[in-house]
Amino acid sequence: MENTFNEVNLTEQEAEAAAKAKVTIGQRVVGVDFNPSGDEKINKVKELCAEMIDLMNQHMIDKSMKDGVTSLHSVIQEHAMCEVLNAQMSVVKVLTFKY
Repeated sequence: MENTFNEVNLTEQEAEAAAKAKVTIGQRVVGVDFNPSGDEKINKVKELCAEMIDLMNQHMIDKSMKDGVTSLHSVIQEHAMCEVLNAQMSVVKVLTFKY
């Protein structure tokens, strides 16, 4: 089975497990469950970034049902999702930098 943009390259089993756990694609991408420090600022950053990814993902799902999605749309969405993930990791680094 070929992966589509809304599966974010998850295997079929991973996608089913995420759906059962009611974890959004954005939450899964940013790893909202991983915060060893328990810092609430880290939770906030991850939730905001997850929300952005979920917003993009829902937009692509809606667009695919209405107009269809071109390969250019998919490339731009994938790039944007990677940039959100990079921003999230950079902000977490800023908030946790000790040296």
